[in-house]
Amino acid sequence: MSDCETLLKQTAQMLGCKIWVCEKVGRRMSYLPPLKAGEDKYIEPQIICEDEKFALLGECQEVNEKMRSQGMKVIMCVRRHFDENN
Repeated sequence: MSDCETLLKQTAQMLGCKIWVCEKVGRRMSYLPPLKAGEDKYIEPQIICEDEKFALLGECQEVNEKMRSQGMKVIMCVRRHFDENN
């Protein structure tokens, strides 16, 4: 999963916000411990992008298309890792 962690760190730096990946479990979201990057902004987290199994959340002022596009790359990396190991 180190390639996903690296991508997550690069994405957080590029977007200038704190981001993390959660797995959707029913109506809840479960944080995936190694997948958090960026500096705390202490603002309400927002869903940047999501698919049916994972969501990328972030502490950012507003979400734009660039964030969604880059966020989906992170989610696809995580999804590949989970698909290969399950």
